[in-house]
Amino acid sequence: MGDEDSVAKFQDELRLQMQEYLEVCGHSIDEVKLQSKIVLSPSSLDRETYMRNIDFVPKTDTEDYLEQMYFFSSLVSNALQLRGMPIDGSLTERRDYLRQRLLVEEKICLIRTAISRSELGRESALILIKQAIICIMHLENCVSEKNLTMLLSIGAELYQGRRAQESLKGYNSSVEDIVSKQILGTHWRPKQWRVPMKEGGLELSSVSLSNSKTRTFMTALEPLISFIFNHPDDHAMKMNWMKLLSFYNPAMELLRQPTDFTDDEIETFQEGIDRFYKKWISLVGREGITNYIHMLGSGHVAHYLTQHRYLYKFSQQNWESLNEKMKLIFFRNTQRGVNYGRHTPENARVYLLSLLKVFQRELLWLSGIGDEMLTHEN
Repeated sequence: MGDEDSVAKFQDELRLQMQEYLEVCGHSIDEVKLQSKIVLSPSSLDRETYMRNIDFVPKTDTEDYLEQMYFFSSLVSNALQLRGMPIDGSLTERRDYLRQRLLVEEKICLIRTAISRSELGRESALILIKQAIICIMHLENCVSEKNLTMLLSIGAELYQGRRAQESLKGYNSSVEDIVSKQILGTHWRPKQWRVPMKEGGLELSSVSLSNSKTRTFMTALEPLISFIFNHPDDHAMKMNWMKLLSFYNPAMELLRQPTDFTDDEIETFQEGIDRFYKKWISLVGREGITNYIHMLGSGHVAHYLTQHRYLYKFSQQNWESLNEKMKLIFFRNTQRGVNYGRHTPENARVYLLSLLKVFQRELLWLSGIGDEMLTHEN
């Protein structure tokens, strides 16, 4: 991924690699791959049982163990000779040498395919930055989760420091009570939520929430901020976090706009983000920088708005919803890939086949293709 200049340099570098390969081996990659009897396929289920796979492992409990070892060793040596590489050393050493060369060949072939896709290869085969349009739903979720993680971590450090104790049980209990009764729920109808903790219970983990819950948090965060910074010495910090939210939330609400932005609206959005970004850096420093926060602060998101006028149309929310549905189906309604029975060998089992069929049906109806197929005259 990169701009047009980067892609051009990348292509030039690839051509150089191919030329160097030809000079070292004396054969082109096509000639080598055509004559080589060894394959690189690390994702294959039978990679350790197929004798022509570089990851083949002979079984010591079989009668033809020595024969398998000799055959595989010969394949490795022949493949090394074909590539102009030394064939001395143990089988393990020769296998490692060959595997590294196969990885290089695989990389060169993949990129060469992209370059050879006609005159349009520069546009269609390689992704340019201008084509990598962000999903605003994912951006909002990740940035908000980072806000919450940093806020809770700061609160935990203050709690531990002022009480000279490592345990966070009291802190977690108070935070969970506020979240359950004042942010996600009410005193009459509290919601269940737990502070994420790392193993050991002495350090907070990263917050991970659905988009709707994250948005609820960010728009109702004042009670939690007031609790975390309730000490008189923390009043300035409390006001800074309040200001941070006053910059962030309106900007995110504007970013979700499902209609064309005017130039003034884009300017208003970036002004709000600039204020948020400066305040964020002053509060949490470099530790608070993520890819999405960088894209906001550097103006990349505003640039996409200028190019496309609004980004709601590129949101992956529907896709995420479908992904969530498939996950629920997998864990609630399947046997993790159907019960094939003990007589079915492992390499004959297709664990995701039933789920993929459901997924395919969902796509047919969501895309409208299913309706078109049923209503078409032919």
